[in-house]
Amino acid sequence: MAQICQRLDGLPLPIELAAARLRAMSPEQILARLTDRYALLTQGSRRAPSRQQTLRLSIDWSYELCTPVEQRVWARVAVFSGIFELDAAEVVCGRGLDAAELLDTMASLVDKSILIREESGTAVRFRLLDTVRDYGREKLHDKAVLQELCRRHRDWYQKFVLTGEADWISSRQLEWVNRLEREQPNLREALEFCVSDSPDAGLRIAAALFPFWSASGLLSEGRRWLARFLAGTTGGPSVDRAKALYAASVLAEVQGDLQAGAALVDEGLALAEQSTDAMIEALAAYSDGILAIFGGELGSKRGGDAARTDRGA
Repeated sequence: MAQICQRLDGLPLPIELAAARLRAMSPEQILARLTDRYALLTQGSRRAPSRQQTLRLSIDWSYELCTPVEQRVWARVAVFSGIFELDAAEVVCGRGLDAAELLDTMASLVDKSILIREESGTAVRFRLLDTVRDYGREKLHDKAVLQELCRRHRDWYQKFVLTGEADWISSRQLEWVNRLEREQPNLREALEFCVSDSPDAGLRIAAALFPFWSASGLLSEGRRWLARFLAGTTGGPSVDRAKALYAASVLAEVQGDLQAGAALVDEGLALAEQSTDAMIEALAAYSDGILAIFGGELGSKRGGDAARTDRGA
């Protein structure tokens, strides 16, 4: 029952409609079918106003009270995982609207309880309940429009994490840790989109997230994403691939999986042999050196040509 209430965002009307289904279904069956909450929650009191008889009619009623611009922005912000900040919304959802118009529209959606305003330290975030987000996505009737929004979402978060990676060794590191923690749902959404749409971008994002994953203890999650994109992209020499191999090997070694770490280091060294890029060679040599530290081989000569000669022998 607690999971049902959680899935329904704690909203009274959907919970009441779910309770009405207990006449014919168990709580476990209701929970399993909430993947399509609008189809399931359709049996409200016949004495109630029509907008309170089904979940869809209730959300339809709220949607129809919005202006066309508000409806458009509602649908667009549904591309986020549910929580987002203004700078992301301006780039991802602001096409055809100036900054002031978008801000006014979002403020109006807050007034109508479509968006929920939250504060996190000095940052203001906006949140869409899952029920409202699902409805917004449905209103993006054109799949091409949704695909374009997902790509803009991916592009914004790719630029975001690359900026964070470049600024990591600075006085702003704690600020970046906090922002990246807040953005984890959207980062996962962007990475999941990349799996089928743009694996190369996914590899770039995953590699750039290595400092955050390492600092936050999200080692297993980092390894899973890196493994998916390393397997889903070509093995040609590139700095992005070398960075991903380095990151994946270090995360494996920190977890004590030296066998997996060594295999990734070997792949990085093989990549360096195919390239004349100094950064790829440096990443391979550095990875090999870190493996030596974790493996207790502090006296061995590793890195660069020496490492490749040793392994070839």
